[in-house]
Amino acid sequence: MTFTAPASGASGTFPGNVMTVNITTNGSGVATTPTLTANGIAGGPYNVVASMGIGLPTANFALTNLKGDQFITLDAIPNQTFGNPDFNVFTVASSGLIVNLAAIGNCTVSGNTIHLTGAGSCEIVASQGGNANYNAAPDVHRTFSIAKANQTITFGALANKTFGDPDFNVSATASSGLPVGFAAAGNCTIAGNTVHLTGAGSCTITASQPGNANFNAATDVPQSFNIAKANQTITFGALANKTFGDADFNVSATASSGLSVSFTATGNCTIAGNTVHLTGAGSCTITASQGGNANFNAATDVPQSFNIAKANQTITFNALANKTFGDADFNVSATASSGLSVSFAASGNCTIAGNTVHITGAGSCTITGSQAGNANYNAAANVPQTFTIAKASTITALLSSVNPSSFGQNVTFTATVTSGAGTLSGTVQFKDNGTNLPPSRLPL
Repeated sequence: MTFTAPASGASGTFPGNVMTVNITTNGSGVATTPTLTANGIAGGPYNVVASMGIGLPTANFALTNLKGDQFITLDAIPNQTFGNPDFNVFTVASSGLIVNLAAIGNCTVSGNTIHLTGAGSCEIVASQGGNANYNAAPDVHRTFSIAKANQTITFGALANKTFGDPDFNVSATASSGLPVGFAAAGNCTIAGNTVHLTGAGSCTITASQPGNANFNAATDVPQSFNIAKANQTITFGALANKTFGDADFNVSATASSGLSVSFTATGNCTIAGNTVHLTGAGSCTITASQGGNANFNAATDVPQSFNIAKANQTITFNALANKTFGDADFNVSATASSGLSVSFAASGNCTIAGNTVHITGAGSCTITGSQAGNANYNAAANVPQTFTIAKASTITALLSSVNPSSFGQNVTFTATVTSGAGTLSGTVQFKDNGTNLPPSRLPL
């Protein structure tokens, strides 16, 4: 008996993948075919024809091929960390049909390549919807976790600074690409990424990145640098020359640091605060200094010197009253504007000892006041005062040897001349009715 399956379309094959088999009937006249396997094309009915030979009757068996079931193989997916490179998964359908992959969660899939989009979890769903010959396969799900990625900060060393340097910027990057924040400790502050120095000492800038949904916090990266004290300079202008006796005066100086400047004095002067007092002629040096502080080095001292000229002085010596010869000795007085003592000299009909004047005769006398100066004062201009000395007044007493006298009698006259100025010397002229008599020498 010959059995024949259709050559195309829905059909089946006998062992050996053949479409026709010849089977010998048994003693009962029955021929049994081996197993007919559907060819994988669903459909029907189709006829399997049994025949005894050409021209003999045939028998048809109507068969229908049903759709086949299929299943999907999808490998397990290990847990991942965000930032891992894209990777492939293996999947296959028992039907040989193409398996489609879909992604749910923090991932995407293209073909069989998975891309991680964030930390969290990802579910890959494998599906095969079947076709004309295969039923849809049951979906296969594979879920895996995605850990947050670690990140690191790159933050280079910072150069040492000097207090007073301008503000400057710092920069750091995180391997995550997330922005890096900064904090300051020590003698500095930071706003954004701009560092401001607040004093000498040291400063530590710490870069940090706290992470986010996809990245763990980075390990902080500190960078420290030293801040040296700033130098400073003093501005102190030249001082004008002075004259001894000038009024006290103020000096001023400034330090570039803004710190207060102090003063010291050497020479013929003193200083209290910033007020200079002249103590004598000569010279004076005022030195400005600023000793620095925690933030500034001491400034270089700045001295300014000036000359102090001797002061001029004047003598006050009032006019002297006229005198008469024989007047008693008298004192004179004069003062110098310097306060120095005034000395006296005499010329003419007088002498002076100290300040006591003695008249030596009638005529005139000049007393001159002088002050020669000293280390601080120039000599004063001499001041002379002149006065006249009148002759002293006299009293004459006349006596006769006989009084009254007789005619022809000899008479002797005696003239006594006295003065408060002392004993007089000279000649007394006697007259008789206007006629000069022979002179007589004093005393008489």
